[in-house]
Amino acid sequence: MEMVTTDFIGLQYLTKSPRLVENLVEIFKREKEDSGSRRPVLGILQRISYSREPRLQMIRHEIIPTIF
Repeated sequence: MEMVTTDFIGLQYLTKSPRLVENLVEIFKREKEDSGSRRPVLGILQRISYSREPRLQMIRHEIIPTIF
């Protein structure tokens, strides 16, 4: 998924999923330390935050300050 978010078309495709942000935030919050699964999720959240709807979802989950 990390690789797909580096491409504009891939990013558009992924951000159409209504539960994408919710699932990623759940994984990110579950992993308390910098782990092998938390780092990729962090990168994906940062990249998809450039899209409006995912960014609004992240604001609702209060995750924006944490990922940046």
